[in-house]
Amino acid sequence: MPIERPRPQQRRIDTGHAGDDAQLTQMSEQIHLVTPRRWTHFLFFPDEATTRAVGAELESEWQVDVLAAPDGSGWTLQLTKDSVQVSALAVKHARRDFSALAQGRGGEYDGWRARL
Repeated sequence: MPIERPRPQQRRIDTGHAGDDAQLTQMSEQIHLVTPRRWTHFLFFPDEATTRAVGAELESEWQVDVLAAPDGSGWTLQLTKDSVQVSALAVKHARRDFSALAQGRGGEYDGWRARL
């Protein structure tokens, strides 16, 4: 009869945002979160000028792409960085900082994704 080994207890992920918690939990079931990976954030703005201005402020730290919304309703600022540890603390800080930045310019933070 095979010996059953106890499964390691998974720590609860708490970023303060239910959607981020769920996304990180799902990722942690597939990969090790400490492994650096590509991380992309999405900020939405109503006009191209604002989107490009915010992108210019961040281009020294992030790869910046400005994309028109397919339905013509606004513009998306896509920010990407390679080799980042996507931890609960990093996600919490990113949401706080990008939300404040976007809201201060009449936009909104629309979340993130990480390459598995």
